[in-house]
Amino acid sequence: MNPIRISIVILFAVALVLAFAAPSYAADQDGKIKSIQVDKKTFTLTDKDGRDHNFTVAATAKILINDRESKLADLKVGDMLTATWEQRGDRREVSKIDCKRK
Repeated sequence: MNPIRISIVILFAVALVLAFAAPSYAADQDGKIKSIQVDKKTFTLTDKDGRDHNFTVAATAKILINDRESKLADLKVGDMLTATWEQRGDRREVSKIDCKRK
């Protein structure tokens, strides 16, 4: 094969790989904590429309309560928060929790 054909094949292969690579986008979910399972690092959040969303907290997640670093165990049922998450297989993995208490 000549060098031009090889270059075209390589460019096509790279374009194909990039086209099928699944990008990962972070999303935010606002709501009220319905339940927390600290030992399993999971919680359920109810959104403004009354729908429940289940989340798993990443080991490296940043948890803030009124802008102070906290732990999952510091959160309470009924707290309002914003969870920043990404889809990881069949679960929603949270990388940041921002809770504002009055």
